[in-house]
Amino acid sequence: MDVKTESTAASVDTASKPPRSNRKLLLIVVGLLVLLLIAGTTTYLVTKKKNYVFVVNGKTYTAQEIKPMTDYLTKYTGVSLNDATKKVYEMEQYKAAAELAGAQPSAQELSNELKSTTYTSSLSYYKPWFDLVSYYNAVYVPTDPSTLTQGSYKGYSYIFPFFNAIDKTPAYTSPYYGDSARLASDKEYAKQQAQSYLNSLKTNKVSYDQALISIQADPKLGYEYQAGTNTSSKFGYGSGSWQYDLTTPQVRDFISKQTKPGLSAIQTGQISVLGDNDKSTPQDGFYFFVYLSSANKAKSDLSSSLNSSLQKVKANSKYN
Repeated sequence: MDVKTESTAASVDTASKPPRSNRKLLLIVVGLLVLLLIAGTTTYLVTKKKNYVFVVNGKTYTAQEIKPMTDYLTKYTGVSLNDATKKVYEMEQYKAAAELAGAQPSAQELSNELKSTTYTSSLSYYKPWFDLVSYYNAVYVPTDPSTLTQGSYKGYSYIFPFFNAIDKTPAYTSPYYGDSARLASDKEYAKQQAQSYLNSLKTNKVSYDQALISIQADPKLGYEYQAGTNTSSKFGYGSGSWQYDLTTPQVRDFISKQTKPGLSAIQTGQISVLGDNDKSTPQDGFYFFVYLSSANKAKSDLSSSLNSSLQKVKANSKYN
């Protein structure tokens, strides 16, 4: 019985294994598949390398891959395909340098920059170009020589004056000068309005543009109580420097020190007042706060690092 049992077990075990010829065939098929995969990958890489237009830090770019970017440049800026390709090549080098310097912008910074471009859903095919431009602006605009000392900012300044009763200079004296009761009333009104608008903006009860228009139209918040003379403003959205859109030096100085977008707390500003001894002294004269949609503080130290990294970028192009 024991012998028969062992024989039967052995027979079952042998039957469960495929014939050697089948195993050899399986190995051959697997080997062929691996070879085909390697050949296909090699063909793809060789073809891509053959069709490249430029290489930046080991990454190969083909004409097809950069087509949305070159198409945008040729269609909307009127440059030739050759010049468009050179521009994309240059921008990709700047992006690579930023990565080497560890200066990649955050997702929020990229989102803010994209919103400041002309990109819309109707231009979705060209989004790779807008993404590249947004990356460049987020990293390099704050380090550009023209903005190194002032940064790059966009937003709104909201000013709530109460200086009509203290405004006196060598050339002019306000008709309300010296009215202490008016000063106290104006100061209280300015403070209440500043807090009210700040709260409304925080809770989205009013838009930034609506708040600006309303404040500028309020005669109690104007120069000598005249509507339309309030110096609150929208800044940084034109072609010139953001600083040119602001007439109050203290507000400009405050903005230039900010590093993050968003609403600020209420600040107190001062004006220079000529005293009875004909000497000017600073006195509290207005409240203000700002909203920054984009805040890129000047970064001269980063500029040096980026320039150094740009020299280390390994790149070559068919258009060199």
